[in-house]
Amino acid sequence: MSKDRFGAKRLSILADNLSPAKKQIIQSKSAFRALLNVAQFRIPNKLTDFVATHTSARLREYKLRKNQMVFTTDMVRKVFGIRCGRKPIDLAITGGAELDDIRALYHGGKKRAELATAINILKNCADTDEETIIRTWDLVSLATVVAPKSSNHVNLEYVGLMADPTKTDEYAWDEHLLGLLMQTVSNIQKKKKKQAHVLPKDCSKFEFWITGPFILLGIAYMDHLDFPPCDHTFDKSLPRFLPLSATPYGTAPGYDDFNKPALVEDVDVNPSASLNEWLNFPSSQDLQLYEFATPYALASVLGYRGEVAVDAIAATGDDASLYFPIVKFNHWAVPCINLVAKQMHIFDSMKGSKNASVMDDCARNLFANFAILVKQSKLADNINFDTYLLTNPDHPQQTTIFDCGFFSMLFMDSFTGKVMAEFDNNAIPILRKLIASDLIEARQNKGSLLQLMEEELQKKRS
Repeated sequence: MSKDRFGAKRLSILADNLSPAKKQIIQSKSAFRALLNVAQFRIPNKLTDFVATHTSARLREYKLRKNQMVFTTDMVRKVFGIRCGRKPIDLAITGGAELDDIRALYHGGKKRAELATAINILKNCADTDEETIIRTWDLVSLATVVAPKSSNHVNLEYVGLMADPTKTDEYAWDEHLLGLLMQTVSNIQKKKKKQAHVLPKDCSKFEFWITGPFILLGIAYMDHLDFPPCDHTFDKSLPRFLPLSATPYGTAPGYDDFNKPALVEDVDVNPSASLNEWLNFPSSQDLQLYEFATPYALASVLGYRGEVAVDAIAATGDDASLYFPIVKFNHWAVPCINLVAKQMHIFDSMKGSKNASVMDDCARNLFANFAILVKQSKLADNINFDTYLLTNPDHPQQTTIFDCGFFSMLFMDSFTGKVMAEFDNNAIPILRKLIASDLIEARQNKGSLLQLMEEELQKKRS
């Protein structure tokens, strides 16, 4: 079971105790102004774990049976009410000596910048000190609701973006938080896989911290539920992240505050309906379905960042798999060395094609050459690749003749080290759109997108 430091209640109490002048400054100039009205609520950790388990970090998509939901930057903006721009967020920016003084202020003479210190700074600063008010509110909002960490401290990595806190709404918070969310999904999946190896009697003791904007998982799931016909109506006393009248997903007549329903006639609430039934919460059987694996990048064939040998990777007990995408006759396949299971796999989305034997030969040659290379490097003397068995776990097959490259990407994202998560050709259009979006919106692109598209069209016309 996951645990967290989510603190909507703490932020709500802080907002209520701020002076009207400070609230006005935050309302007019902070990127996180909407959180002045945050409700005192929580999302069950079991629901967060469930949604993360069935979400592909690569596709940014939740999928269970026929139900699916894609996480987008638009969703981030709507849920948190953040004002966003287009400037990329680079946490490596540290700023000058002035920002070092600001960091020292939040440290308050202590080793780490405690959340309580930041809250006191916001409460005690002058009503006319706009920069301190906005900067501190943004830091506290990030630490409590938007992207909490595993400890009660503010994240001073964001201070580099706040040299002028009145301009933080120029940054692409939506893209940044969506990236953090998918990292959170991957981390939860890793922890859940480790939990699968824990003895049943010790499962209740297996707890792990989750960080980042994980609250998005539960909120988005609940906002996309299709409620079955029931003999009761919506209980307006249930806590919400924002007032229903202000949410982008719909309005509720007669509702004027988070937990204060206006007088509504003929409200028929069925007291026998459990909250789990009302939320359509997954059954224990649903929770046993396959998990999506986390994405893995080959930073180095013989070691991660050139520092960790292959045997050290295998010793982690995690899904330590090496992937070697290969192409032959315009067809992609993925040989894989599974360091934990001590097996080798060949993931080919067209196993029945006439070129399948050619791909197998290429993969076998690659495995043999890799084993020789490892021996010569002496980086993994205690690993004998000659003993690894060649097995082929079941994996999806494409129904087209042109999607092999995308299937290869998903193979590397979706293999847990034991089983391959289920997906089919219906996932490919979403993946194509995500990749196209990443390429089009890449910060390295130069020139106007519209101008580039117009030039390309002109070439085609001529």
